[in-house]
This record gives sequence, structure tokens and C-alpha cells, in this order.
Amino acid sequence: MALWQFKVALIPQSWIDSGGIVEELFSDEEFDQPAAWAEYCDSRLEESLSAALQKSESWHSDLTLWGDIDGDDIQLWRDHGKVESLQVRFDLRNPTLALFQSVVDIARELGLAILALEMRSIVPLHPRELLHVAAESNAARFLDDPHSFLQQLGRRVQEHYNKGAAGGAEDPCD
Repeated sequence: MALWQFKVALIPQSWIDSGGIVEELFSDEEFDQPAAWAEYCDSRLEESLSAALQKSESWHSDLTLWGDIDGDDIQLWRDHGKVESLQVRFDLRNPTLALFQSVVDIARELGLAILALEMRSIVPLHPRELLHVAAESNAARFLDDPHSFLQQLGRRVQEHYNKGAAGGAEDPCD
């Protein structure tokens, strides 16, 4: 993912409504969606995604892509035909307002929730709300001031490294 891309996942609202806990999809900086998609089936999914962005060539047999991986894109992962993950990346260098609207419309039409991955929170199904969350994202902060953003990121990485070293963790490079 490029620093200028804001990323969301779409997950079945029915999974949330039946007691699914969004936070449980995250573990040690990873995001794992298959549990949320286990019971979902809607034959309109690909058709709806194709209305938002043009289908593009995929680099993996389990991945269906729409759009441009360096810009706006939609990634649908499957395992044995079953949906495992659906994510959308918005290029904030030149935001496409129609895509924000399309993603909200698709979520409403297909009974999906929009999850802002960076914030780990569900976004209300309104384009203005999705735009607001995008404007508060690290991608937007990077585009606003790349130098300061990268300096701050470097400090956070160093702090993380120092905590590991202070806790007795061995440096894998030693």
C-alpha cells in the first residue's frame, strides 16, 4: 500500500449484527477477515464492484482486482470460491468523490459495513463520513506534510525498536 492511499475493508453487516466483534479481526498488526465472510453470499458482489471501477489484471488466481494498485483500487480475495477479504484503497493524491459515493452505495446495497482499518472503526454509511475519516488518516497527513510525517514515523519506529531492546528482545541482525 502506498502512503497516499487510504484503506478500508468492507465486511458483512450481518456478521456484526450477529455478535461479530470487529476488534477480534485484528491481531498483532494483522487483519484477518475470513470469519466475517463465512456466511455471506450475494451473487451481485462482483457486478457491483465492476460498476465502481474497471476490472484489471490480477497477479494472483485468488485475487480479483478493479482499478489501479498505485491509485484507487478494490481487492477481492477468495479461497476456494469463498470471499475472504474485500478492501478498497482510495488515492488521496487526487480523491475521486464518485468512488467514495460508490463504495457507500455498494455497502448499502449489499448489506456491508465500511471498516476504516487504520482507526479500527466502522464508518457510517454516508459519503461525507467516509471523506471525513479519509481526511483524518495517515495518508492525508502524509500528503499534507510528507517531511514531517516521515520524521514522526521514523521516531515511532525508533521508539518501538528501543522498547523491544529495553525489554530484552534480541536484535535479529546481531
